Formats: sequence, structure tokens, C-alpha cells
Amino acid sequence: MNDRKKIALLGGDARQSFVAGRLADAGCSVYVWNLPTTMASVTVCGDVADAIDGCSAVILPLPVSMDGVSLNSPNSNITLAELLRIIPDNAIILAGRIPPAFAEACRTCGIFTIDYFDNETVRIKNALLTAEGALMIYMEKLPIGVFRSRILITGWGRVAKCTASVFSALGALVTIAARSDSDLTRASLLGCDTVNILDAAKFTQHLTSSYDCIINTVPARIFTHEHVRNIPAATLFIDLASNPFGVDINEASAHGIEVIRAQSLPGRYAPRSAGEVIFESIYSALRREGMVGIV
Repeated sequence: MNDRKKIALLGGDARQSFVAGRLADAGCSVYVWNLPTTMASVTVCGDVADAIDGCSAVILPLPVSMDGVSLNSPNSNITLAELLRIIPDNAIILAGRIPPAFAEACRTCGIFTIDYFDNETVRIKNALLTAEGALMIYMEKLPIGVFRSRILITGWGRVAKCTASVFSALGALVTIAARSDSDLTRASLLGCDTVNILDAAKFTQHLTSSYDCIINTVPARIFTHEHVRNIPAATLFIDLASNPFGVDINEASAHGIEVIRAQSLPGRYAPRSAGEVIFESIYSALRREGMVGIV
């Protein structure tokens, strides 16, 4: 590039650190705040205003916020509203899973936003890394192998499909619980057993089976008090869904069920791979906006 654009990365985890390095390698002038990095090519700022000052693009984490109010940034309580007040008018914001209220606030201020997670390729790759992370948790928490283990997966979205594929490939006996008959048919064609969540009696009966692990991917409280009562105490429950999660963790714990709330697994178990996925999406967006060249 002839014109080195200043790009600010604010908060996040090891994925964003990798993105910062890749952008610097691509010729961008990269400034970071509240993001650990040891790369000499990246400028670390102690104040968020210094990182943002004069920047052409602001890159926020995936997800941009855990509660829809504050930036997803460890050891900081800066809100999205506070951040918006200091971002230059001519800068663009690139973030993952942008809350609707924040997107609307940006539009009101005339600031253009790009959701780099709103991309099917990114979502599928992220889902696969999430599934691999779920497998890691399984191996860490249970004293048994995956082969011939009994796994119940709720939902049939991207994450559920990838998780079913990963566990099935290792010989697990996978059951899919979902609401749509067409989804259950597709799951059965892949060799999975199935149960319809809407069939309350049958679903509850399934839960009494000796599943080694239940993996929830549905961001809704689908496991009721009655369901929890029927889950054997030794069952591991991995909740991959976002708030409000699939089960009441206190109620499940009271019944001896270990619940692992496992969000942002790609950043925890495969930050480099996940960071590369994010970088490719961000760089493609910046190139479309004419802010970077081809690398």
C-alpha cells in the first residue's frame, strides 16, 4: 500500500492479537488498546483515545459485547456508547456479532459498520473450531474415550452439525434433539439417532438414558426442571449456546450435573486458526472499502 492506514484494535482476546499482527504484516499502521501483544510492528496504547485518534478503521472483538452494553474487553468497563463518542466520524467500525442497538446508534452518528461475522464462510469455520473445542472439553472432563460414548446434541444449526460430525467421526453414538422434523431427517441421514424436543414425554425419556455428555447449542432455556431431574448425575453438560443458555446452572449443579458454559471456544483452544478466519474476513472488507491493497 502506498498510503498506510491507521487501524485500531480495541479489546478482545488472542484472536485479535493475531489479527493485529497479520494487519501489520500486510502494511497497515496498527494500534492496539487493552490487547496483549509483543510484536514490534504493533503500537500498544495505554489510553483508548490514543489508539483511536486519526484512525481509518476501528476493529472490535467477536463478540463485540457480552451484555450488549460494555465492550468485550478484559479488565475494562468502557461502554459501547462511550466508545462511540470518541470514534472519528470518517472511521468505519468492524466488529463481530454487533448488537442491534449499537448498530443503530452508529447509523444515527453516521458511522459505517461492518459485521465481519456476518459471513457464511466465517460462521462455518468458526462452528468447526467450536466443535473441536467442545471435544477438548469432553476429553479434559471425562475419564472415557469418545469411541462408543453416548452424546446428546441439542439443535441443528452450524455448531450442532459440526459437533455431530466431529464426535461421529471418532465413533461416538450421537443423538440429535431438535424441533424441526426436516432437521431431524437430515440428522438421521448422517447416521445420528434423533428425538423431537416438542415430544415432551419422549424427550424426557431420552434424558433418563445414560448419556455420557449433553451438548447444548440452542440459546434458549430448553431444559426444564423436569428435564434436569431426569438427567443422571454423572452426565457432563457442555453449553455452547449464548445467554440465556440451555439450562439453569445452579439447578443442574444441585442435581450433581456438571455444567460447563463454553463460549468463545475458538479463541480459547485455537486462537491462531480462529484469528486467521477473522483476519481474512476483515481484510476482505477493508479491501472492498478501498482501504488496503491485495496481499
